[in-house]
Amino acid sequence: MASGWRLGIISITAPTNQKPGVKPEVQILPISHQLFNQSPIQTLEATARPFLAFSVPNVSIPELQNKAYDEVNWEAFLRSLTPEDPHRREVALLDSSKMAAQKVGVSFSVFSRIAENEGGKKIDYHGIFLGAERIELGDVLRVRISPEQNLSAAANNLPDALLALREICTAPIDVPGMAFFKGDIYQPLTGDNAPATDGATTVPEDKLPRPLREEMVFRKKFVPAKRWRCVLLKQNAVLREPDLKGRFYATHRLLPLLDGQAKVAAEAQQGIVRDVQQRLNQRIDTFKTAYIGQKRSRADTIGPALPPGSVLQFEPSVREEGA
Repeated sequence: MASGWRLGIISITAPTNQKPGVKPEVQILPISHQLFNQSPIQTLEATARPFLAFSVPNVSIPELQNKAYDEVNWEAFLRSLTPEDPHRREVALLDSSKMAAQKVGVSFSVFSRIAENEGGKKIDYHGIFLGAERIELGDVLRVRISPEQNLSAAANNLPDALLALREICTAPIDVPGMAFFKGDIYQPLTGDNAPATDGATTVPEDKLPRPLREEMVFRKKFVPAKRWRCVLLKQNAVLREPDLKGRFYATHRLLPLLDGQAKVAAEAQQGIVRDVQQRLNQRIDTFKTAYIGQKRSRADTIGPALPPGSVLQFEPSVREEGA
C-alpha cells in the first residue's frame, strides 16, 4: 500500500459487513525501521493506493544508496543522526521506508495450505503474499506470456494478458523456493481488434472469473460501443513468478484512486474510461536490490521495518505455517 509519501502494510482491513453509508477504513502499519517508532495510521480505504500504482523514488542519502535494507546497521546509522538536523532524520525515515518496500517487493510467502501430494513434492496453497500484494485463488493477474506457453509470437508480446488464477503451489523437494501459478490465460479486446491467436474464443460474461465479470459490467454500462470482452488464449497454463506483473484491479475501483472520483465519474458519463492497467508498474521491473525469494511468513518478510509491537491481523482463514 502506498499513500502519498507513506509506505505501509495494511494490518487490519475493513469489515465485510460494513454498515450502509459508512466509508470503510483500514489500519496501516508504516514501514521504515522500528527504531523510528512510528505509529499505526487509520485511514479511509479509498485513499490507499496499491503499491504497484506508486513508483518508489530512489534513496537520497549517499550512505544508504546501493545497499539492501538488511545490509544497513540501522542502530549505528540512527545514532549518527544529530538532534540539530531534524531534516536529515526525516530524509532517513523516508529512505528507510523506500528500502523496506524494496525488500518486501523482492520476497514472497505462501499461506493457507490446501493439500499436499506425492509425499510433499507438491503443496497447494490458497494464497501468496507476492511482494507487496496479497493474491488468492480466484484473483486475476497481469502476466507476460513466455515462449514456453507455445502460443503465437503476437501473444508473447501482449501488454495486457491476464491469468485467472486457480492454483498456487510450491515444489519444495524438486525446486525449493519457487512458486507456480496455474490458470487460464485471457486477452481483453475492444472494438474490431482480433485475438493474438487463431481460434481464440470470446468467453461469455457469466463464464468469466469474478474480477473480469465486474470489469465487463462496468464497461458495458459506460462504454458499450467499445465492446469490451475477453477471449481465452490457453487453459490450464502454468506460470512462474517472473511471468507475473501483479494483480489486476477492476477499473471502477482503481481509477478513482489515481484520478479522483469526480474526474472519473464525469468522464464515464461522457463515455470515456481510461486504460488503468497500463499505469501500474510491473513487479519485477521494480526490483532495485537482489532477489530474496521465499520467506516463512509476512511478518518474517517485513521484519524490523514494522513499528515496535506491531501485529499483522489476518482473518482466521489465513494460516501462515512459519508464523
